[in-house]
Amino acid sequence: MADSWATDIVKAMQGQAEQAVTRSSSQGADVMFATVLSTKPLKITVNDLEIKQQIYVNPAILLESEQPENIPALFAGGLAILAQCPEIAPCPVELYDFLCKFHEAAVIRTGDTVAVMKVNAGFYVLEKVVQAV
Repeated sequence: MADSWATDIVKAMQGQAEQAVTRSSSQGADVMFATVLSTKPLKITVNDLEIKQQIYVNPAILLESEQPENIPALFAGGLAILAQCPEIAPCPVELYDFLCKFHEAAVIRTGDTVAVMKVNAGFYVLEKVVQAV
């Protein structure tokens, strides 16, 4: 009986979560998959329907999306400094490697699958998604 407060809190939180799901569904918010048709200008397809207006996206996932070969070139200067004078390099080589890999994994390109949330007439690109292996 002394621990019933914890059970009450969990039940209250579950009730709030159920209400939030009901609220978002009733307000027309749905999450779905889309395929990127192009990134400049941004166009996606959802259920064979081409969407090219009212698309909202974090600009960071579009950085150099059409020219991924530019990314290593951006880091080449820092890598050259690192090779010549490691004590004055802006950051370790591992960070450069990580940033290149992160860019490859996160930035969307034509043909990628993205998670999209549709709210009323707007489409919000949440992130790039891949099938888990």
